[in-house]
Order: sequence, then C-alpha cells, then structure tokens
Amino acid sequence: MIGIRHGRTAWNAAGRFLGHSDIPLDAMGREQVRATALRLCEVPCHHAVSSDLSRARETLGLLLEGRGVVPLLDSGFRERDFGAWEGLTWDEITELEPGLKGSSILDIRGFQPSGGEHFSVVKDRVFAAYERALARIDPGQTVFAVAHAGVFHALLDRLFGADRNTTLIPPAGAFALRVTPGEVTFEGIIGL
Repeated sequence: MIGIRHGRTAWNAAGRFLGHSDIPLDAMGREQVRATALRLCEVPCHHAVSSDLSRARETLGLLLEGRGVVPLLDSGFRERDFGAWEGLTWDEITELEPGLKGSSILDIRGFQPSGGEHFSVVKDRVFAAYERALARIDPGQTVFAVAHAGVFHALLDRLFGADRNTTLIPPAGAFALRVTPGEVTFEGIIGL
C-alpha cells in the first residue's frame, strides 16, 4: 500500500485545523501532487481509494492521470472531525482549551474537541477503511490510498503503536507499507 497525503490547501498554509470542511487544494498543493506523481510514476497502481473530501479526490485524480485506474471513494478515510476546533489555529485552540497549553500538537490524540471525534474512534474508522482497501487487491498488487495527516497518524498508531504515528507526512507526502499475510512493515517515506 502506498499512502499519500493530499496536497496543500489554503487552510494548511494558514495553520488552520482542517477536518471535515471541504477545502480544495491550492495552486501550491497541485504542484506538490504533480511532483509526487513524478516520484511515483514507476510504482504500479492496481487499485486506488481516497477520502471523499475534494482535496483528497483531486490529489488522487492528479496521481492517476494516464494510469487507467478507476478510483473508489471511502468516507472511512476522511480526516478527523475536529468539531469546535475546525478552522482554528493551534494558538486559538489552546486559548479555548487551557488544558492543552504547553502540549504538542500531537498530544491532541487524548482530547475530544466539542462536537468532534476522539482519536480512538478515528483509529477504528480508518482501520476498517484500510481493511476494505486491502480486500480489493490480490497478493503482490499495490493500492494507492489518498487521505489526510490525521488519518495516517491513526492508521500507523493502530498498526504499530503510538511511537510510529509521530512520523510527519507533509502535504503530498507518500509512504509505503508492505503487507503480507500476518505482517505489515513500514517501508518509510517515499522520495522526500
């Protein structure tokens, strides 16, 4: 499996939490995705799936140009619902949530925003989507999965534990998982 984070959006550039809001890629995001597509041009793609949000759909569309692969949308790969934190910066969130002051942005896994999802719920939702994606391919085939930073943090946490999910995946960044019966191996970030 090749996991690919969507390209940059205006909210990413402004440091705003972006969950279920449907914000499209910006011009830089499209350039980032085209560069990733070049890095992945020799990697076979037998199946492709993405979050149903426009930034992920557009990313996958750019990655699949000329490949002849029909993408599947799966809302299980949607970003975490940040509820009251949606559209806010980290500084604005820590003003609303004094318990987060002095914390790292990665510490939000233990907090549930008002009206949003807890990280444990996201992990279960994302893992089910991951299993659905893998069920569509035969052994030795590759699936491209386009989603969001939080989705991949949740997946890596579920597969490998909390230490792995601190891996930073930049906009349009990609990583590889080798999946064999009974074993999943993190192969690393691709070409950054």
